[in-house]
Amino acid sequence: MTHTITHAAVTQPFSLGTDSESVKYGIPSLCGPIEYSIVEAHSFVSVTSTTSAGTISVQSSLLSNIGTYTATLEAKLTNYPEVAPAQVPFTI
Repeated sequence: MTHTITHAAVTQPFSLGTDSESVKYGIPSLCGPIEYSIVEAHSFVSVTSTTSAGTISVQSSLLSNIGTYTATLEAKLTNYPEVAPAQVPFTI
């Protein structure tokens, strides 16, 4: 049996985070860039970000990926790895 999935990726935009020091002093990017990722190793989920917006994309051609999944969007300060990252759970 052959299955073809022809739908484009499902996407969800999100607002980029800010760090408290940049807000406090009014200097954008004072603490450097913020890196976004999905904590879980779901091969069908990706995160992209630009300087103005972020997007979570979900796409798969495997029937075995059908289902409901828990995922966690993580934001961490690239220049300060010792600072605990912010995490937001969501459902796919």
